[in-house]
Amino acid sequence: MKKAEKKAITELMPSLGPDDTKVIITNVEVEKNQFQIEEYEITDIQSYITKIDDLINNKDYTFFRGDKSTKEYKLLPKIYSDEYNKCLLNGNTMLTDFTFLSANKSSINSRLYIEEMLNAQHYELPTRLLDWTESPLVALYFAVSQEKNKENADSLVWALKPKALNNKIPFHKTISTEGAIYIGSSEKNYDEIVKEYHEQNIPDAYPVAIKTRRLNPRIEAQNGVFLLFNNNTKNKCLSQYEDAHEYLYKMKISLKNAEKIYKQLIALGITNYSLFPEINSISKDLLNLYNREVSK
Repeated sequence: MKKAEKKAITELMPSLGPDDTKVIITNVEVEKNQFQIEEYEITDIQSYITKIDDLINNKDYTFFRGDKSTKEYKLLPKIYSDEYNKCLLNGNTMLTDFTFLSANKSSINSRLYIEEMLNAQHYELPTRLLDWTESPLVALYFAVSQEKNKENADSLVWALKPKALNNKIPFHKTISTEGAIYIGSSEKNYDEIVKEYHEQNIPDAYPVAIKTRRLNPRIEAQNGVFLLFNNNTKNKCLSQYEDAHEYLYKMKISLKNAEKIYKQLIALGITNYSLFPEINSISKDLLNLYNREVSK
């Protein structure tokens, strides 16, 4: 605890002795630690699988995402980055234009608002969707693969409880779901409910965990699921909410161990082509195999 905080406690409670003050400070520090996102160090694929088994079967974590721990890293969709700050102001108009202009050019048949957004993101238009996966091995591959090796950074795998997150949105009691909200169901018109919430300008609104029809081979190959962020201007990183510890779990992988785990995943058949089933992925896999820098 900082000196200023210790001084404030002492001044507010002058009648307490030094030992009592220490007890109060200790309790405050314990309380702070209780609200931190839990972290776990992954050393190899075996330790990862053991941890994942516990997270899925005992703690209801079913969404996963692999990233690199760079200095500028935030758990946010691409449209919130400085590079696309103007797009953020015109997101809905941009999406409408894309859907109109690409109607006869795309092989993907999107028929709902969220599906239109998925289609746009598939063709690299930034949206408020953040990609996740239901496959822990897919998330691990994205974390340790060379393509995302920025600044020789360590790797991260996030685990998320979709039910715990969705319980924080205002309309969760009106939707009968035990986890992620299914978009595209013939029985429930959840697309319009989620769209309405998405377009409201609610400060500190929580993202919505959703599942959709797997409209393209990438989503199918990657077991793709998504978080849809609200149309607000706070740009708040998912891990920075005060109660993020209730729905997020973080696994760290050092750069040295990432190289070892990458090779283990390749041996298990988790490759660029298996996740991006397109011909240019074959070239990327061959480059990773024959032109990969080996960390010492």
